[in-house]
Amino acid sequence: MSVRITQSMLSERFLADYQAALRRIARAEEQLATGRKVVRPSDDPVIALRALRTESLLRDIAQFRRNADYARSFLDAQERSLAEGEDLLKRVRELLVQGSNTALSREARDAVASELRAVREQFAAVANTNLGGRYVFSGEATTEPAYGPAGLLDTPPAQRPLVAVLSPGVSLPLGVTAVELFRPLPGGEDLFRFLERAEDVVRTGGDVNAVLGDFEGFENNWLRRHTYVGSLQNRLELMAARLDDQAVSGERLLSETADTDLAEAVTRLTTAQNVYQAALGVGARILLPSLADFLR
Repeated sequence: MSVRITQSMLSERFLADYQAALRRIARAEEQLATGRKVVRPSDDPVIALRALRTESLLRDIAQFRRNADYARSFLDAQERSLAEGEDLLKRVRELLVQGSNTALSREARDAVASELRAVREQFAAVANTNLGGRYVFSGEATTEPAYGPAGLLDTPPAQRPLVAVLSPGVSLPLGVTAVELFRPLPGGEDLFRFLERAEDVVRTGGDVNAVLGDFEGFENNWLRRHTYVGSLQNRLELMAARLDDQAVSGERLLSETADTDLAEAVTRLTTAQNVYQAALGVGARILLPSLADFLR
């Protein structure tokens, strides 16, 4: 059974091919303009989904890298303060050794005691080290100074160090708290009270050697906490380097998945334009007889 091909059928076929050619040109131009293989999910759902997942991963990595940058600043601030504190501790030892000399005059003892008080005030500044409006030794209570008129801040939040989340399920403590740093033994004497006591002992000519023995605990604790912060800085750099590598790999994967190959896109556009021009030529030959017949 033969099928009669009418002029209307030819015209409809031409219009369908014409529209398809226009769509191919539009898509090729869109890919060149945006630099993306897939402009909308309907273009290629599989590639679109893969690109969305990669972009989501890259956003997470970017946030983790910001967390790492803040953690680096936070730990650096603590490290500088800990180094300053070590210098102050050395001065305290020198003053205590000086004050242990029983031959000192009353005026000399007063001078040593006054300097111990000045060192205690410097330690208060160390405890209240501030980074962008946040107290770095106040644990989770970053808006409250670690040391004030009431003494050392030892509320539960102040005893919990901040943590930085650096990947799913992986976090890094942001250094030490003032409670850990200034109070070697839980519930024991803190460094500020010790310095008050040392000042009184020196001023009154008491047993400074006994005070020196107690001082070693504060020295050792400070050095141990300083070493711990240094180890956290090293861990952070390793984690940050891993995040940098992941970001580079993710960007490369996203580029391979979603970015347009310019040479290939230009070729597709040229081909689509040639097909479009050919379709116009065919259409002119299809439509012309009908128009001529109509004119006759």
